[in-house]
Amino acid sequence: MLKGPRVFACGQPIAMTGGHGDEICLVADGADAVRHAARKLIRAGASFIKCMASGGYVTRGYDDPHSPQYTVEELRAAFEEAHWAGRRTTVHAHPPVAIRRAVEAGVDCIEHAGLVDRPTAEFLAERGVPVVPTLAESWVIAERGEALGRPRWLVEETRAHLDERMERFGYLVQAGVELGCGTDVAPFMWEEMLLMHQGVLSPMQVIQAATRVNAEILGVGDRTGTVEPGKWADLVVLSDDPLDDLRAFQQVSLVVKGGEVYEPAALRAAMGRIPL
Repeated sequence: MLKGPRVFACGQPIAMTGGHGDEICLVADGADAVRHAARKLIRAGASFIKCMASGGYVTRGYDDPHSPQYTVEELRAAFEEAHWAGRRTTVHAHPPVAIRRAVEAGVDCIEHAGLVDRPTAEFLAERGVPVVPTLAESWVIAERGEALGRPRWLVEETRAHLDERMERFGYLVQAGVELGCGTDVAPFMWEEMLLMHQGVLSPMQVIQAATRVNAEILGVGDRTGTVEPGKWADLVVLSDDPLDDLRAFQQVSLVVKGGEVYEPAALRAAMGRIPL
């Protein structure tokens, strides 16, 4: 068995036919089918359940980020199964209508919220539902999308809406929504942390989002996320103080997992020797 990080995986997200990412998701239509899909994922060992509650930005034609996907009843079926099995839940959701449907259905977390408005941000704060904004995903598409093979139309649209994306993130901050820290695809974690800081969070708030809040979102806040007696000794040691500059997370001196110390240089050297 290879040594590595602790992984909390949802497996395949659940999507409707013609929904966001349905070519790679577990497709289910109707409450009964969605419930069955959630049960299959739990049986396969999913740590949490994710549903696609709205369209997205990476495909054209049938997939519109402004459009909600799944009814409250369909979402509730998945979330009930997850909660009965002791799992947490999250949704991919951009527009207010999709966010509100997911919250009414009992979701534990919202991913992206790229089209959130002020009233919906306040609604999330009132209901105590956290958001993982994934700002760096948009930034990476805008800055490095062509080099990564993204379509030109996607790169151009992302660039055109980048300022608006940051403005809407500000609605969440101003409303007092609890924020987690995640990358979605392609970016490094420190890039997301820098963007959250640019969005007016202090370095300490960003670090808490990436540690304590993330652990709470996953339902393991009693075991990790903060440095306390009795919790897992999962730590990183940095060369510089991240409270002075969050780019310190680019230079990790030591990794500690479960109390065992790993040298980054040794981990990098092992990468070429491990068969895949």
